[in-house]
Amino acid sequence: MTRTPYTLTLESRVSEGPQRYQFHTADGVCSKDEFRTSELQLLESLWEAEVGNLLCPEANYGVVGTILSAKGDSVQMTESSARATHICEKNIRENDADAEVS
Repeated sequence: MTRTPYTLTLESRVSEGPQRYQFHTADGVCSKDEFRTSELQLLESLWEAEVGNLLCPEANYGVVGTILSAKGDSVQMTESSARATHICEKNIRENDADAEVS
């Protein structure tokens, strides 16, 4: 898969990390055309916390792990879908995040 037809942008409200995050999505991933409310709430809840080594199982296209990589000691995301793994890797690179996905 070389093309991801959907792009979502999330504006940052904190000084750490970029001012804007962009995420590519595609058919076959959860919530391809909007951010999931649960992920946005998780980000708000964890932003002030010490996250240390973070594991994000079933990372989808990598929203939580990509953003929290600015706060954590290390971020490991897992994904059972090859399509989602590929998109997650692309989002990590394009947002210059320090995270891994397997």
